Parts: sequence; C-alpha cells; structure tokens
Amino acid sequence: YQSIQSVEKMAENALSFGREHKVKNIISPDQIASIHLYSQAGSFYRKLNEALRDANRKTCAPFLEYLKLFINAIETLGEY
Repeated sequence: YQSIQSVEKMAENALSFGREHKVKNIISPDQIASIHLYSQAGSFYRKLNEALRDANRKTCAPFLEYLKLFINAIETLGEY
C-alpha cells in the first residue's frame, strides 16, 4: 500500500511539473509528465522496468496506458 501511495505522489508531482513546463503545440502536459515520471529515480521507474524485463508479459498490463502516452511523447519529440 505504501508503494502505491509513493507512486501516486510521484505521478502527482510529475503532472504538476508537466503543467508548469508545458510546451505550446508540441506535447501535452500529460506527455511531459510521463517523461518526467520515467526520468525520476524511484519506485515507479523500478517497477516499470521490472515488468518490462519479466518474461510474463501480463506484468506489463498495469503500465500499458502509461507506456502508450510515454512512447507517443518520445516519438513526438523525435520530430523536433
């Protein structure tokens, strides 16, 4: 339960960061937040990478929506 709270707090902080640093007409605050969240050392980064390395692909299921947002953000920035 405590790790869920810490991930929720990290996500809230990342979204606040995204809103403060939005890039007009390039990527959304949510996309900025997804990149920011991934780049922070912490439980979210560790859990996501554990799931991505796991041979059981079902462990990635909780992260799929996040991964779609993150990948879209990275691909969008790749154009710039």
